[in-house]
Amino acid sequence: MNAIRARVLIVDYDEEILIKLERLLENEGFATTTAWPGRDAFKALYCKTFDLVLLSEYLPAMDAEDFVQRLQRAAGGVPCVVMQTGRSLMPDLRSFSWPNVVNVVCKWSPENVLAAVRTHHLRR
Repeated sequence: MNAIRARVLIVDYDEEILIKLERLLENEGFATTTAWPGRDAFKALYCKTFDLVLLSEYLPAMDAEDFVQRLQRAAGGVPCVVMQTGRSLMPDLRSFSWPNVVNVVCKWSPENVLAAVRTHHLRR
């Protein structure tokens, strides 16, 4: 019997982060799609449905808060985990009171990103 894999969209401007997180999540059984910020992410959202979006806090052409608002209009209630660029391993969710942001993690800690994805997946 094939289990349905959770679908995760990873949005970042750093190719190294995209590749590292894609490999990590795929190895853990998640179905992933990677996108450079902005248009590519929204193209993916119009073509597929996702269970979770991993989103870099900083985007070159668009403010992350703006992205989350557009995400909600484009894809309804898709939950989002914001990945901070700071090296702090204890990010503060209160800083991100945007719609459907369910967690904030440091993107330089793949273990914490994976834990956030797993936690969200188990809640479903």
